[in-house]
Amino acid sequence: MDVRVSFAELSKTYDELPMFPVFDIAHYILMILQLRNDAGVGAEALAESNALACWLCGMLSCFGGKIVANFLLGQPVIAAFNSTKHIITATIVWYLMFYSPWDVCYRIISTKLGKLLVYPIKEFSRAKKVASGVAQAAVVYPQGFAVMIIIGAVKGTGSLFIRNVERLLRGVWTPTSNEIMSPSATFKISVTCAFLLTVERMGYIPFPPEQIMFGLTMFIVPYKVSVILLKIGDPYVHVERALRPMLFKKRKRTDGEGQSGKKEATKDQKKKNNDKDSKKKAE
Repeated sequence: MDVRVSFAELSKTYDELPMFPVFDIAHYILMILQLRNDAGVGAEALAESNALACWLCGMLSCFGGKIVANFLLGQPVIAAFNSTKHIITATIVWYLMFYSPWDVCYRIISTKLGKLLVYPIKEFSRAKKVASGVAQAAVVYPQGFAVMIIIGAVKGTGSLFIRNVERLLRGVWTPTSNEIMSPSATFKISVTCAFLLTVERMGYIPFPPEQIMFGLTMFIVPYKVSVILLKIGDPYVHVERALRPMLFKKRKRTDGEGQSGKKEATKDQKKKNNDKDSKKKAE
């Protein structure tokens, strides 16, 4: 009983935690880090030759979830940038990650220790981002089960979906590299989270949303730490390998079935020919 009470209290405390500034700053740091890693050797050249394009790419990465969610719901895309304090904070993070002396900020965050400090903070807020997406979709489509899941997942992994647009600003075109063609474990986790929160909103799960979010967070954070320390892979792979052959593999005909089919087709053809001959004789 005490465990249930303590879990409920922790869930409530987690739900009431403000996102700004700690969790949002961790999010901005990792988004800019991913931008630099994705740009590779061209990141420094982009920052020096075209700071505006570099800044736009950074803002798209930082606010990708809001941008894509608003676009899909038919809401103003520019509303993703309506908070001055968030824009200023993200810009400061972007500047330090690209232009700090001797590139010290990027080098520190790129280390394993730096990632261990920032990633858990970032992942601690992912479930709350997904929940905000589900709630945003529910306002527009109260009965839109699929819409809530889609917007929730997008809100939790928006930077992954807007990456192709961000690459276009850098002059890179990779249409076959996207989250739909090769979904990441982060996206699958966000979909799972969005599904559970949507089912709860529909009244099919007898647990409050903050407990679902906190329970999922207790899985997401250790998983991300394990990825950094142990380099474990996608936890969904084994389930997919088991289900894919049963659900999505097309059954092929065996040689015996093919031969029997040919024999039946031959019999039908002979029958048709005999019918034609009999009609001719009758005429």
